[in-house]
Amino acid sequence: MHFEILVEDQSGQKMLDILVPKIIGAGHTCKVIAYKGVGRIPKNMNAGVDASKRMLLNNLPRLLKGYGKSWPNYPAAVFVVCDLDDKCLKTFRQELYAVLNACNPRPETRFCIAVEEGEAWLLGDIPAIKAAYPGSKDGVLNQYVNDSICGTWECLADALYKGGSAVLSAKSWQVVGAEKSQWAEKITPWYGRCQQCIAELCVLSAKTACACRRDRPIDATRQESDYAGVSCGGRHDRRRCAGSRPRATHLVRSGGHRNRRRIRMLEKLRIQNFKGWKDTGDIRMAPITLFFGANSSGKSSIGQFLMMLKQTVESPDRKAVFYPGGRTSAVQLGSYREMVFHRDPKNTIAFEYRWSLPEDMKVTDPLSDDTFSGDTLDFSAKVELSAAPKYVPQVSQFTYRLLKENARSLSVALSRESHEHEYTASAEQYSLVRKQGRPGTLVDITRFYGFSDNLVANYQNSDFL
Repeated sequence: MHFEILVEDQSGQKMLDILVPKIIGAGHTCKVIAYKGVGRIPKNMNAGVDASKRMLLNNLPRLLKGYGKSWPNYPAAVFVVCDLDDKCLKTFRQELYAVLNACNPRPETRFCIAVEEGEAWLLGDIPAIKAAYPGSKDGVLNQYVNDSICGTWECLADALYKGGSAVLSAKSWQVVGAEKSQWAEKITPWYGRCQQCIAELCVLSAKTACACRRDRPIDATRQESDYAGVSCGGRHDRRRCAGSRPRATHLVRSGGHRNRRRIRMLEKLRIQNFKGWKDTGDIRMAPITLFFGANSSGKSSIGQFLMMLKQTVESPDRKAVFYPGGRTSAVQLGSYREMVFHRDPKNTIAFEYRWSLPEDMKVTDPLSDDTFSGDTLDFSAKVELSAAPKYVPQVSQFTYRLLKENARSLSVALSRESHEHEYTASAEQYSLVRKQGRPGTLVDITRFYGFSDNLVANYQNSDFL
């Protein structure tokens, strides 16, 4: 995979030029491009800009459109690294995503925002500073509170530069920039914390690059962690927009923040009879999941299966159980026979995945007033090939389970006994009560996961589905 990293100054380039190649290894490539300042996003994104001025945000619309057209099917990602300075974080993030959403196709992109200044990343590892500058002023460094708004580059200058920030800031911007670049060049080789952050950035982008939603605008009001991406400072929107200065943040990794919040995240996956896999067994998923193995051992098949589910969800055909992909899709898996284990159409593709919920889900039975709650959802399904003459994939059954601390609270399923039979609904821990005069069968389902439209019409207490 290729990583194209856009930074606003030379010091950022110095740091990333040292770190990124060590992290991504020989199997990937990267290019760090420095600009002469952050600039501002142009009001008219279609208007021409003076590229010779080399201001990052001024050129961003043109750059992202170019990347999108150049990399329609290429495994690559763009990182835009810039300082927040005094801008409103929420507004700034919305402006950035507006630029990205104007691209067609959109390149896989991550916006990495340093609240205040990028030097906060260097100050995040005091031992690295002391290793690079043994004569640094302990009194200044020891007073620094990580993630605080304090004038980070000035703090670093007070610790490292003779005369401190008062002397350095009186010099030209070229001298200040050169000194910042020297700090980055000397401290970065010792830096452990930043290296870990960037490593997780690269892993997450490599894992999700093929999943870029090129046909659906991104909602910039949501937290970036909802997109399995990485950004900084989402938790500070309300305080900054209210007029107070928030604490600065380091790179926030999904699930890695000190004040950890519950997020919607895939926790478990199992796939059966798909491509080379007879049965993957239960795969425990984490905020960062790495797959290792020999060539052709089935690593890519796991990602391809998830991508196929995503493509199916986004397909306009509500009756298509699987959408294996078309000419412009991220994955193209062909027919059911081509994707099923041993190419045996008699095999049933089965899968199960479990994901955590950002807050407890509660279901109340309007007939009994019984309440069921859970913090995790589990979904499983079985897909087989229909009988002649259609020979198309169809769902034989699927089940949703609401879990509380891994104990089942409630489950609802649709199933049928054979190709000729229609679907019937069933539930455990919950009694579905049929309406009088209504048939018990359900004619159809939506894709591989959706309850039929007439389910609510047939049952008195199925509104929650």
